[in-house]
Amino acid sequence: MTSKRAPHWSLRQVSTALRKGGIELTQTRAIDPLVRHELGVTDRTSAIAHAKQIVASLKGTDFSHTVQAMQSISDVYGVQISGRDWWIKLTLQEVEVKATDKTKGKRPTHKQVLVVSFHPPEREFKTVGGLELKPW
Repeated sequence: MTSKRAPHWSLRQVSTALRKGGIELTQTRAIDPLVRHELGVTDRTSAIAHAKQIVASLKGTDFSHTVQAMQSISDVYGVQISGRDWWIKLTLQEVEVKATDKTKGKRPTHKQVLVVSFHPPEREFKTVGGLELKPW
């Protein structure tokens, strides 16, 4: 299923998840491409920090489309960083948080941002704001 109307996860939900649950990146489709191609990104820690900064700055006009793969629904965004086009696919996932005295006996969770992909585009695509992104 693919949609062009609006993201499945609102940017408000993404922002809240970043603040409360943090961010995680997949190794081969996000961390590795960032380390290979983005100036100043040299390892997992700097890739996560860089991705968090970019995801926090996403605007509604950066949205391109929503994709569904099996049980997961992800939103795709396109951005330009230092003159280069990037494909960002993210979803929100539930993660358990450390129990406290107040939550004793419960399994508290927060949503966390999972960046499934953060790499140069593999094909041309367009954002709802009209930005056309291309492989490089």
